[in-house]
Amino acid sequence: MTNRASRRAAASSKPPVNRARGEGVIEIDGVKYRIAVTMAALAEIEDNLEIDDLREIETALSDSMSTKKIAIIIGALIRAGGAPDFTDDMVRRANVSLGTLIVQLQAAFASAFAAADQADEETRDDDAPGE
Repeated sequence: MTNRASRRAAASSKPPVNRARGEGVIEIDGVKYRIAVTMAALAEIEDNLEIDDLREIETALSDSMSTKKIAIIIGALIRAGGAPDFTDDMVRRANVSLGTLIVQLQAAFASAFAAADQADEETRDDDAPGE
């Protein structure tokens, strides 16, 4: 089995995503990968982009949009989603448009942060005095 075929088989056998846990799907070269916005992935992104605050991710991308930065972010999210051997270089070599990757990234982060906001709201509701 070729490397590409084994990646495709592994990716297609992944369980459905759990949006409440910040998971999503990104497609690269016809292979769907589960991505996860986890603390480990975010820490890896911060380290590799040399930023100190998650809010700086948007700034880092908008100041100079580069394939290297996109590859760092997507690689970290795919590894967190269950493909530990996936490399940033695999993103850079992919035959996919930058626009498509950005749209998929935005959807993943929106889903993750919406789930986090909902969880925070539920926690506040649980902590509220009884009615």
